[in-house]
Amino acid sequence: MNDTHAQEIQTIFNALSSSKKGLSSIEAKKRIEQYGENTLPDGSKTSIFKIILNNTNNILTYVLGGAALISYILGHQIDTYVILSVLVINVAIATRHELKAANTINGLKSLAAPKCVALRNGHITKINASELVPGDIVLLKEGDKVPADCRVVSAKNLAVIESSLTGEAKAVNKMEGVLIKETMLGDRSNMVHMGTIVTAGEARAIVVSTGLGTEIGKIAKNISEIKEEKTLFDIRTEKLMQTMIIIALSTASLTFLIGLIRRLEISELFLFTTASLVSAIPEGLPAVLTIALSIAAYRMGTRKAVVKNLSSIETLSSVTTIVTDKTGTLTKNTMTVERIYLPDGRNIEVTGKDWTPKGKFILQGNEISPQKDEILSVLLPFLSVVNNSRLLKGKTYSIIGDPTEASRLVLARKAGYVQKKLLKERYKILDEIPYGQDTKYRGAIIRDRIEKKNYLVIVGASEKVFARSKNTIIGELNPNKKKEINHTINSWTKEAMRVQALAFKETVKESFDEEKVDNLTFGCILGILDPVRDDVSEAVLKAKNAGIHVIMATGDHKETAISIAKKVGIIDENSTGILAYSEDEVCNMSDKEFKKAVKEVSVFSRLTPSTKLRIAESLQAEGEIVAMTGDGVNDAMAIKKANVGISMGNIGTDAAREASDIVIMDDNFATIVNAIEEGLTVFRNIKQTSTYLVTTNLSEDFFIIVALIIGTPLPLLPIQILWLNLLTDGLLDVSLAMEKPGKDVWARGIVNKKENIINKETLPLIVINILTMGVIALITFNAILPEGLDKARTSVFIVMTFSQIFFAFNMRSMRYSLFKIGVFTNRYVFLAGITSLILGILLIEIPFLANIFRFDNLEILDFAKFFVISLLVLVVGESYKLFMGKYRGDRT
Repeated sequence: MNDTHAQEIQTIFNALSSSKKGLSSIEAKKRIEQYGENTLPDGSKTSIFKIILNNTNNILTYVLGGAALISYILGHQIDTYVILSVLVINVAIATRHELKAANTINGLKSLAAPKCVALRNGHITKINASELVPGDIVLLKEGDKVPADCRVVSAKNLAVIESSLTGEAKAVNKMEGVLIKETMLGDRSNMVHMGTIVTAGEARAIVVSTGLGTEIGKIAKNISEIKEEKTLFDIRTEKLMQTMIIIALSTASLTFLIGLIRRLEISELFLFTTASLVSAIPEGLPAVLTIALSIAAYRMGTRKAVVKNLSSIETLSSVTTIVTDKTGTLTKNTMTVERIYLPDGRNIEVTGKDWTPKGKFILQGNEISPQKDEILSVLLPFLSVVNNSRLLKGKTYSIIGDPTEASRLVLARKAGYVQKKLLKERYKILDEIPYGQDTKYRGAIIRDRIEKKNYLVIVGASEKVFARSKNTIIGELNPNKKKEINHTINSWTKEAMRVQALAFKETVKESFDEEKVDNLTFGCILGILDPVRDDVSEAVLKAKNAGIHVIMATGDHKETAISIAKKVGIIDENSTGILAYSEDEVCNMSDKEFKKAVKEVSVFSRLTPSTKLRIAESLQAEGEIVAMTGDGVNDAMAIKKANVGISMGNIGTDAAREASDIVIMDDNFATIVNAIEEGLTVFRNIKQTSTYLVTTNLSEDFFIIVALIIGTPLPLLPIQILWLNLLTDGLLDVSLAMEKPGKDVWARGIVNKKENIINKETLPLIVINILTMGVIALITFNAILPEGLDKARTSVFIVMTFSQIFFAFNMRSMRYSLFKIGVFTNRYVFLAGITSLILGILLIEIPFLANIFRFDNLEILDFAKFFVISLLVLVVGESYKLFMGKYRGDRT
């Protein structure tokens, strides 16, 4: 049924052929056949074998497989095993990524209640929730998980936490009644939804939707229809691999062609060309990419961001828009009473952090004792007793119940008033009413056993409580006092405070049915704030400076959202015009109007799941790379649709976490910006590592091709080429992938999504260093050749080893001098260089190995001479960076 919140209950009974007595077992069985079971579907049924098969059908797999086969034929078993290991790792990562969609839907299934209580055949019966059908009457009580979407038939003090569905953290009161058709999902006080939790009271409700027809079911269906798209990382690395493979095939073909022209021995030429091809194919690149991502994932974990999808790390480098929640992400999600206004004109500040019940009461800079204060000693016990929350002590303090109520409980505890002790020794609750959506207050009639008096006490929205007050705790409520109180309420509201008030009166009644809530004595105003996280403003500024648009999408009200957005810097303090849109304002916008709103406005409030998804889709349609945060089931669709989905670790639901690529364990926006920093670091490291691999491979090919053209003998043997790559590429490329974030990470800002790994910035550096290393090798080979071919090859081998080691140091930063970032700040590059050098020298100096590789003996003076000659690579690289730095106008 549609719009059941806007229909009379009898109309619903008639439409579903039901009544307050529920259904018969026979009728329920018939309806199971009509509507199906009240369950959510399982995730994807595709076999894991088929998924693996699909993930092996790509060019990289074919090339790596071919490289492994050639290596095996040539007798290089170590190379064969390394290449096959890389192949297995790549397929495993892709398979894990594809299985995520099924896990997301299964996460939603965990919200469904396994058992429920329903009326069957006129009797109360406990049944499997999967057996519920539209028309069933269910009975709900405190602690129950709502088993289906239902319309409330009758309720007593019913409160439900709907945060998993709507994003609202506080409990919402539910009651019978009819609402207007346009009422938004989060405001439908006569409806309860599958997966939400009953926190207080009891009710009877009629089931109106089950399974995929429920709000959660609709989300599950939409998630299953969202197709997984290639990440930026996949697109960039595929293009990089294709480029490097084309280069390898081209240079190998050219080498073979020149060899044919020179009429070299065909068998020897084929072996040489094949070795050259295998060494040029970047079979180690996928492993390097995975290592770079894994290292970043580890670093992110130490910074409280857990990565589920490795490729999403690199995508973070190109994020142009972050769509973030407010509560718990920008703020601490710990409501705190920071100010108290008393009718005698005093404004008292209250210190303390989080839920810890420790703090001071400050009046005009001096601490006061609330228990000795004539007014506070009356009001604070009331705040403690008229309260349905609980404070729990563990390693840190936490709460059960509504955060706003808990803030009042903590305030009383700071003053030394403990609820349990007060109820045991002095007060007794005679009757109470929960916070109502229409009344906007919680109330209780309590008995003061010491004074032997009854008091009616209400606490809630300041304007509602104030409207029911006739006088104040100090006397008459005159026009001036009214003006003063209204001014305080308005000014605190503009500061993003939740402003509440307490009022009371003496009564002889013991029930709210017998006593009217009016003619009250106004007690105080409370200024309650969910504090902004300490490091959020700096993080927002860093993101905006990098070119990232930060959008707040919250379930809170517009005024509060705007105030917080200004505090953290999402909106400029002096901004004018339309600063925010609410759900009801955007839901009827055309696509063109909505696109304009998302582009120009940074705050959206009271959002439904479909609108949050619409924001993500609108941004992506405009070419934006979107990072979407969320914690509830209502966020799962948008999280999955986003380029990078981010869920919350503390308050997030299973569905949100399963849909996400990254889980933020401390729920902090600043951690998201830290994650982007790691994404920028990964892109930089991959770019520098890839430039290193392309340059070193092409420098070898350039040297060999030129040597063949000018008519020299083969300058290196196949086995020497393969081991040169194993010594340098096999260690140094991995160490470059381990470079830590530095000042150059944020200097360039966010990476354009169209930017390739090898691009116009890297090409000049590649060409200059290919020529430098190639020319050094050619000069060395021709200079030593008169002393013997083996010695010339040995000399070139060690010169190229030195050159590639120095180039690795150059490639630690493409922007800043090695001596500015610190020669030893990446100890892995230093260790890899030393290891490569030692292994290269051992191949030459150990007779057994030298004989295998056909190396000739070199003197210490030779090594020193080649070391100095190879330093030219470092000098050229540093000179290039110095020139480009002056060209860019760098000050660092």
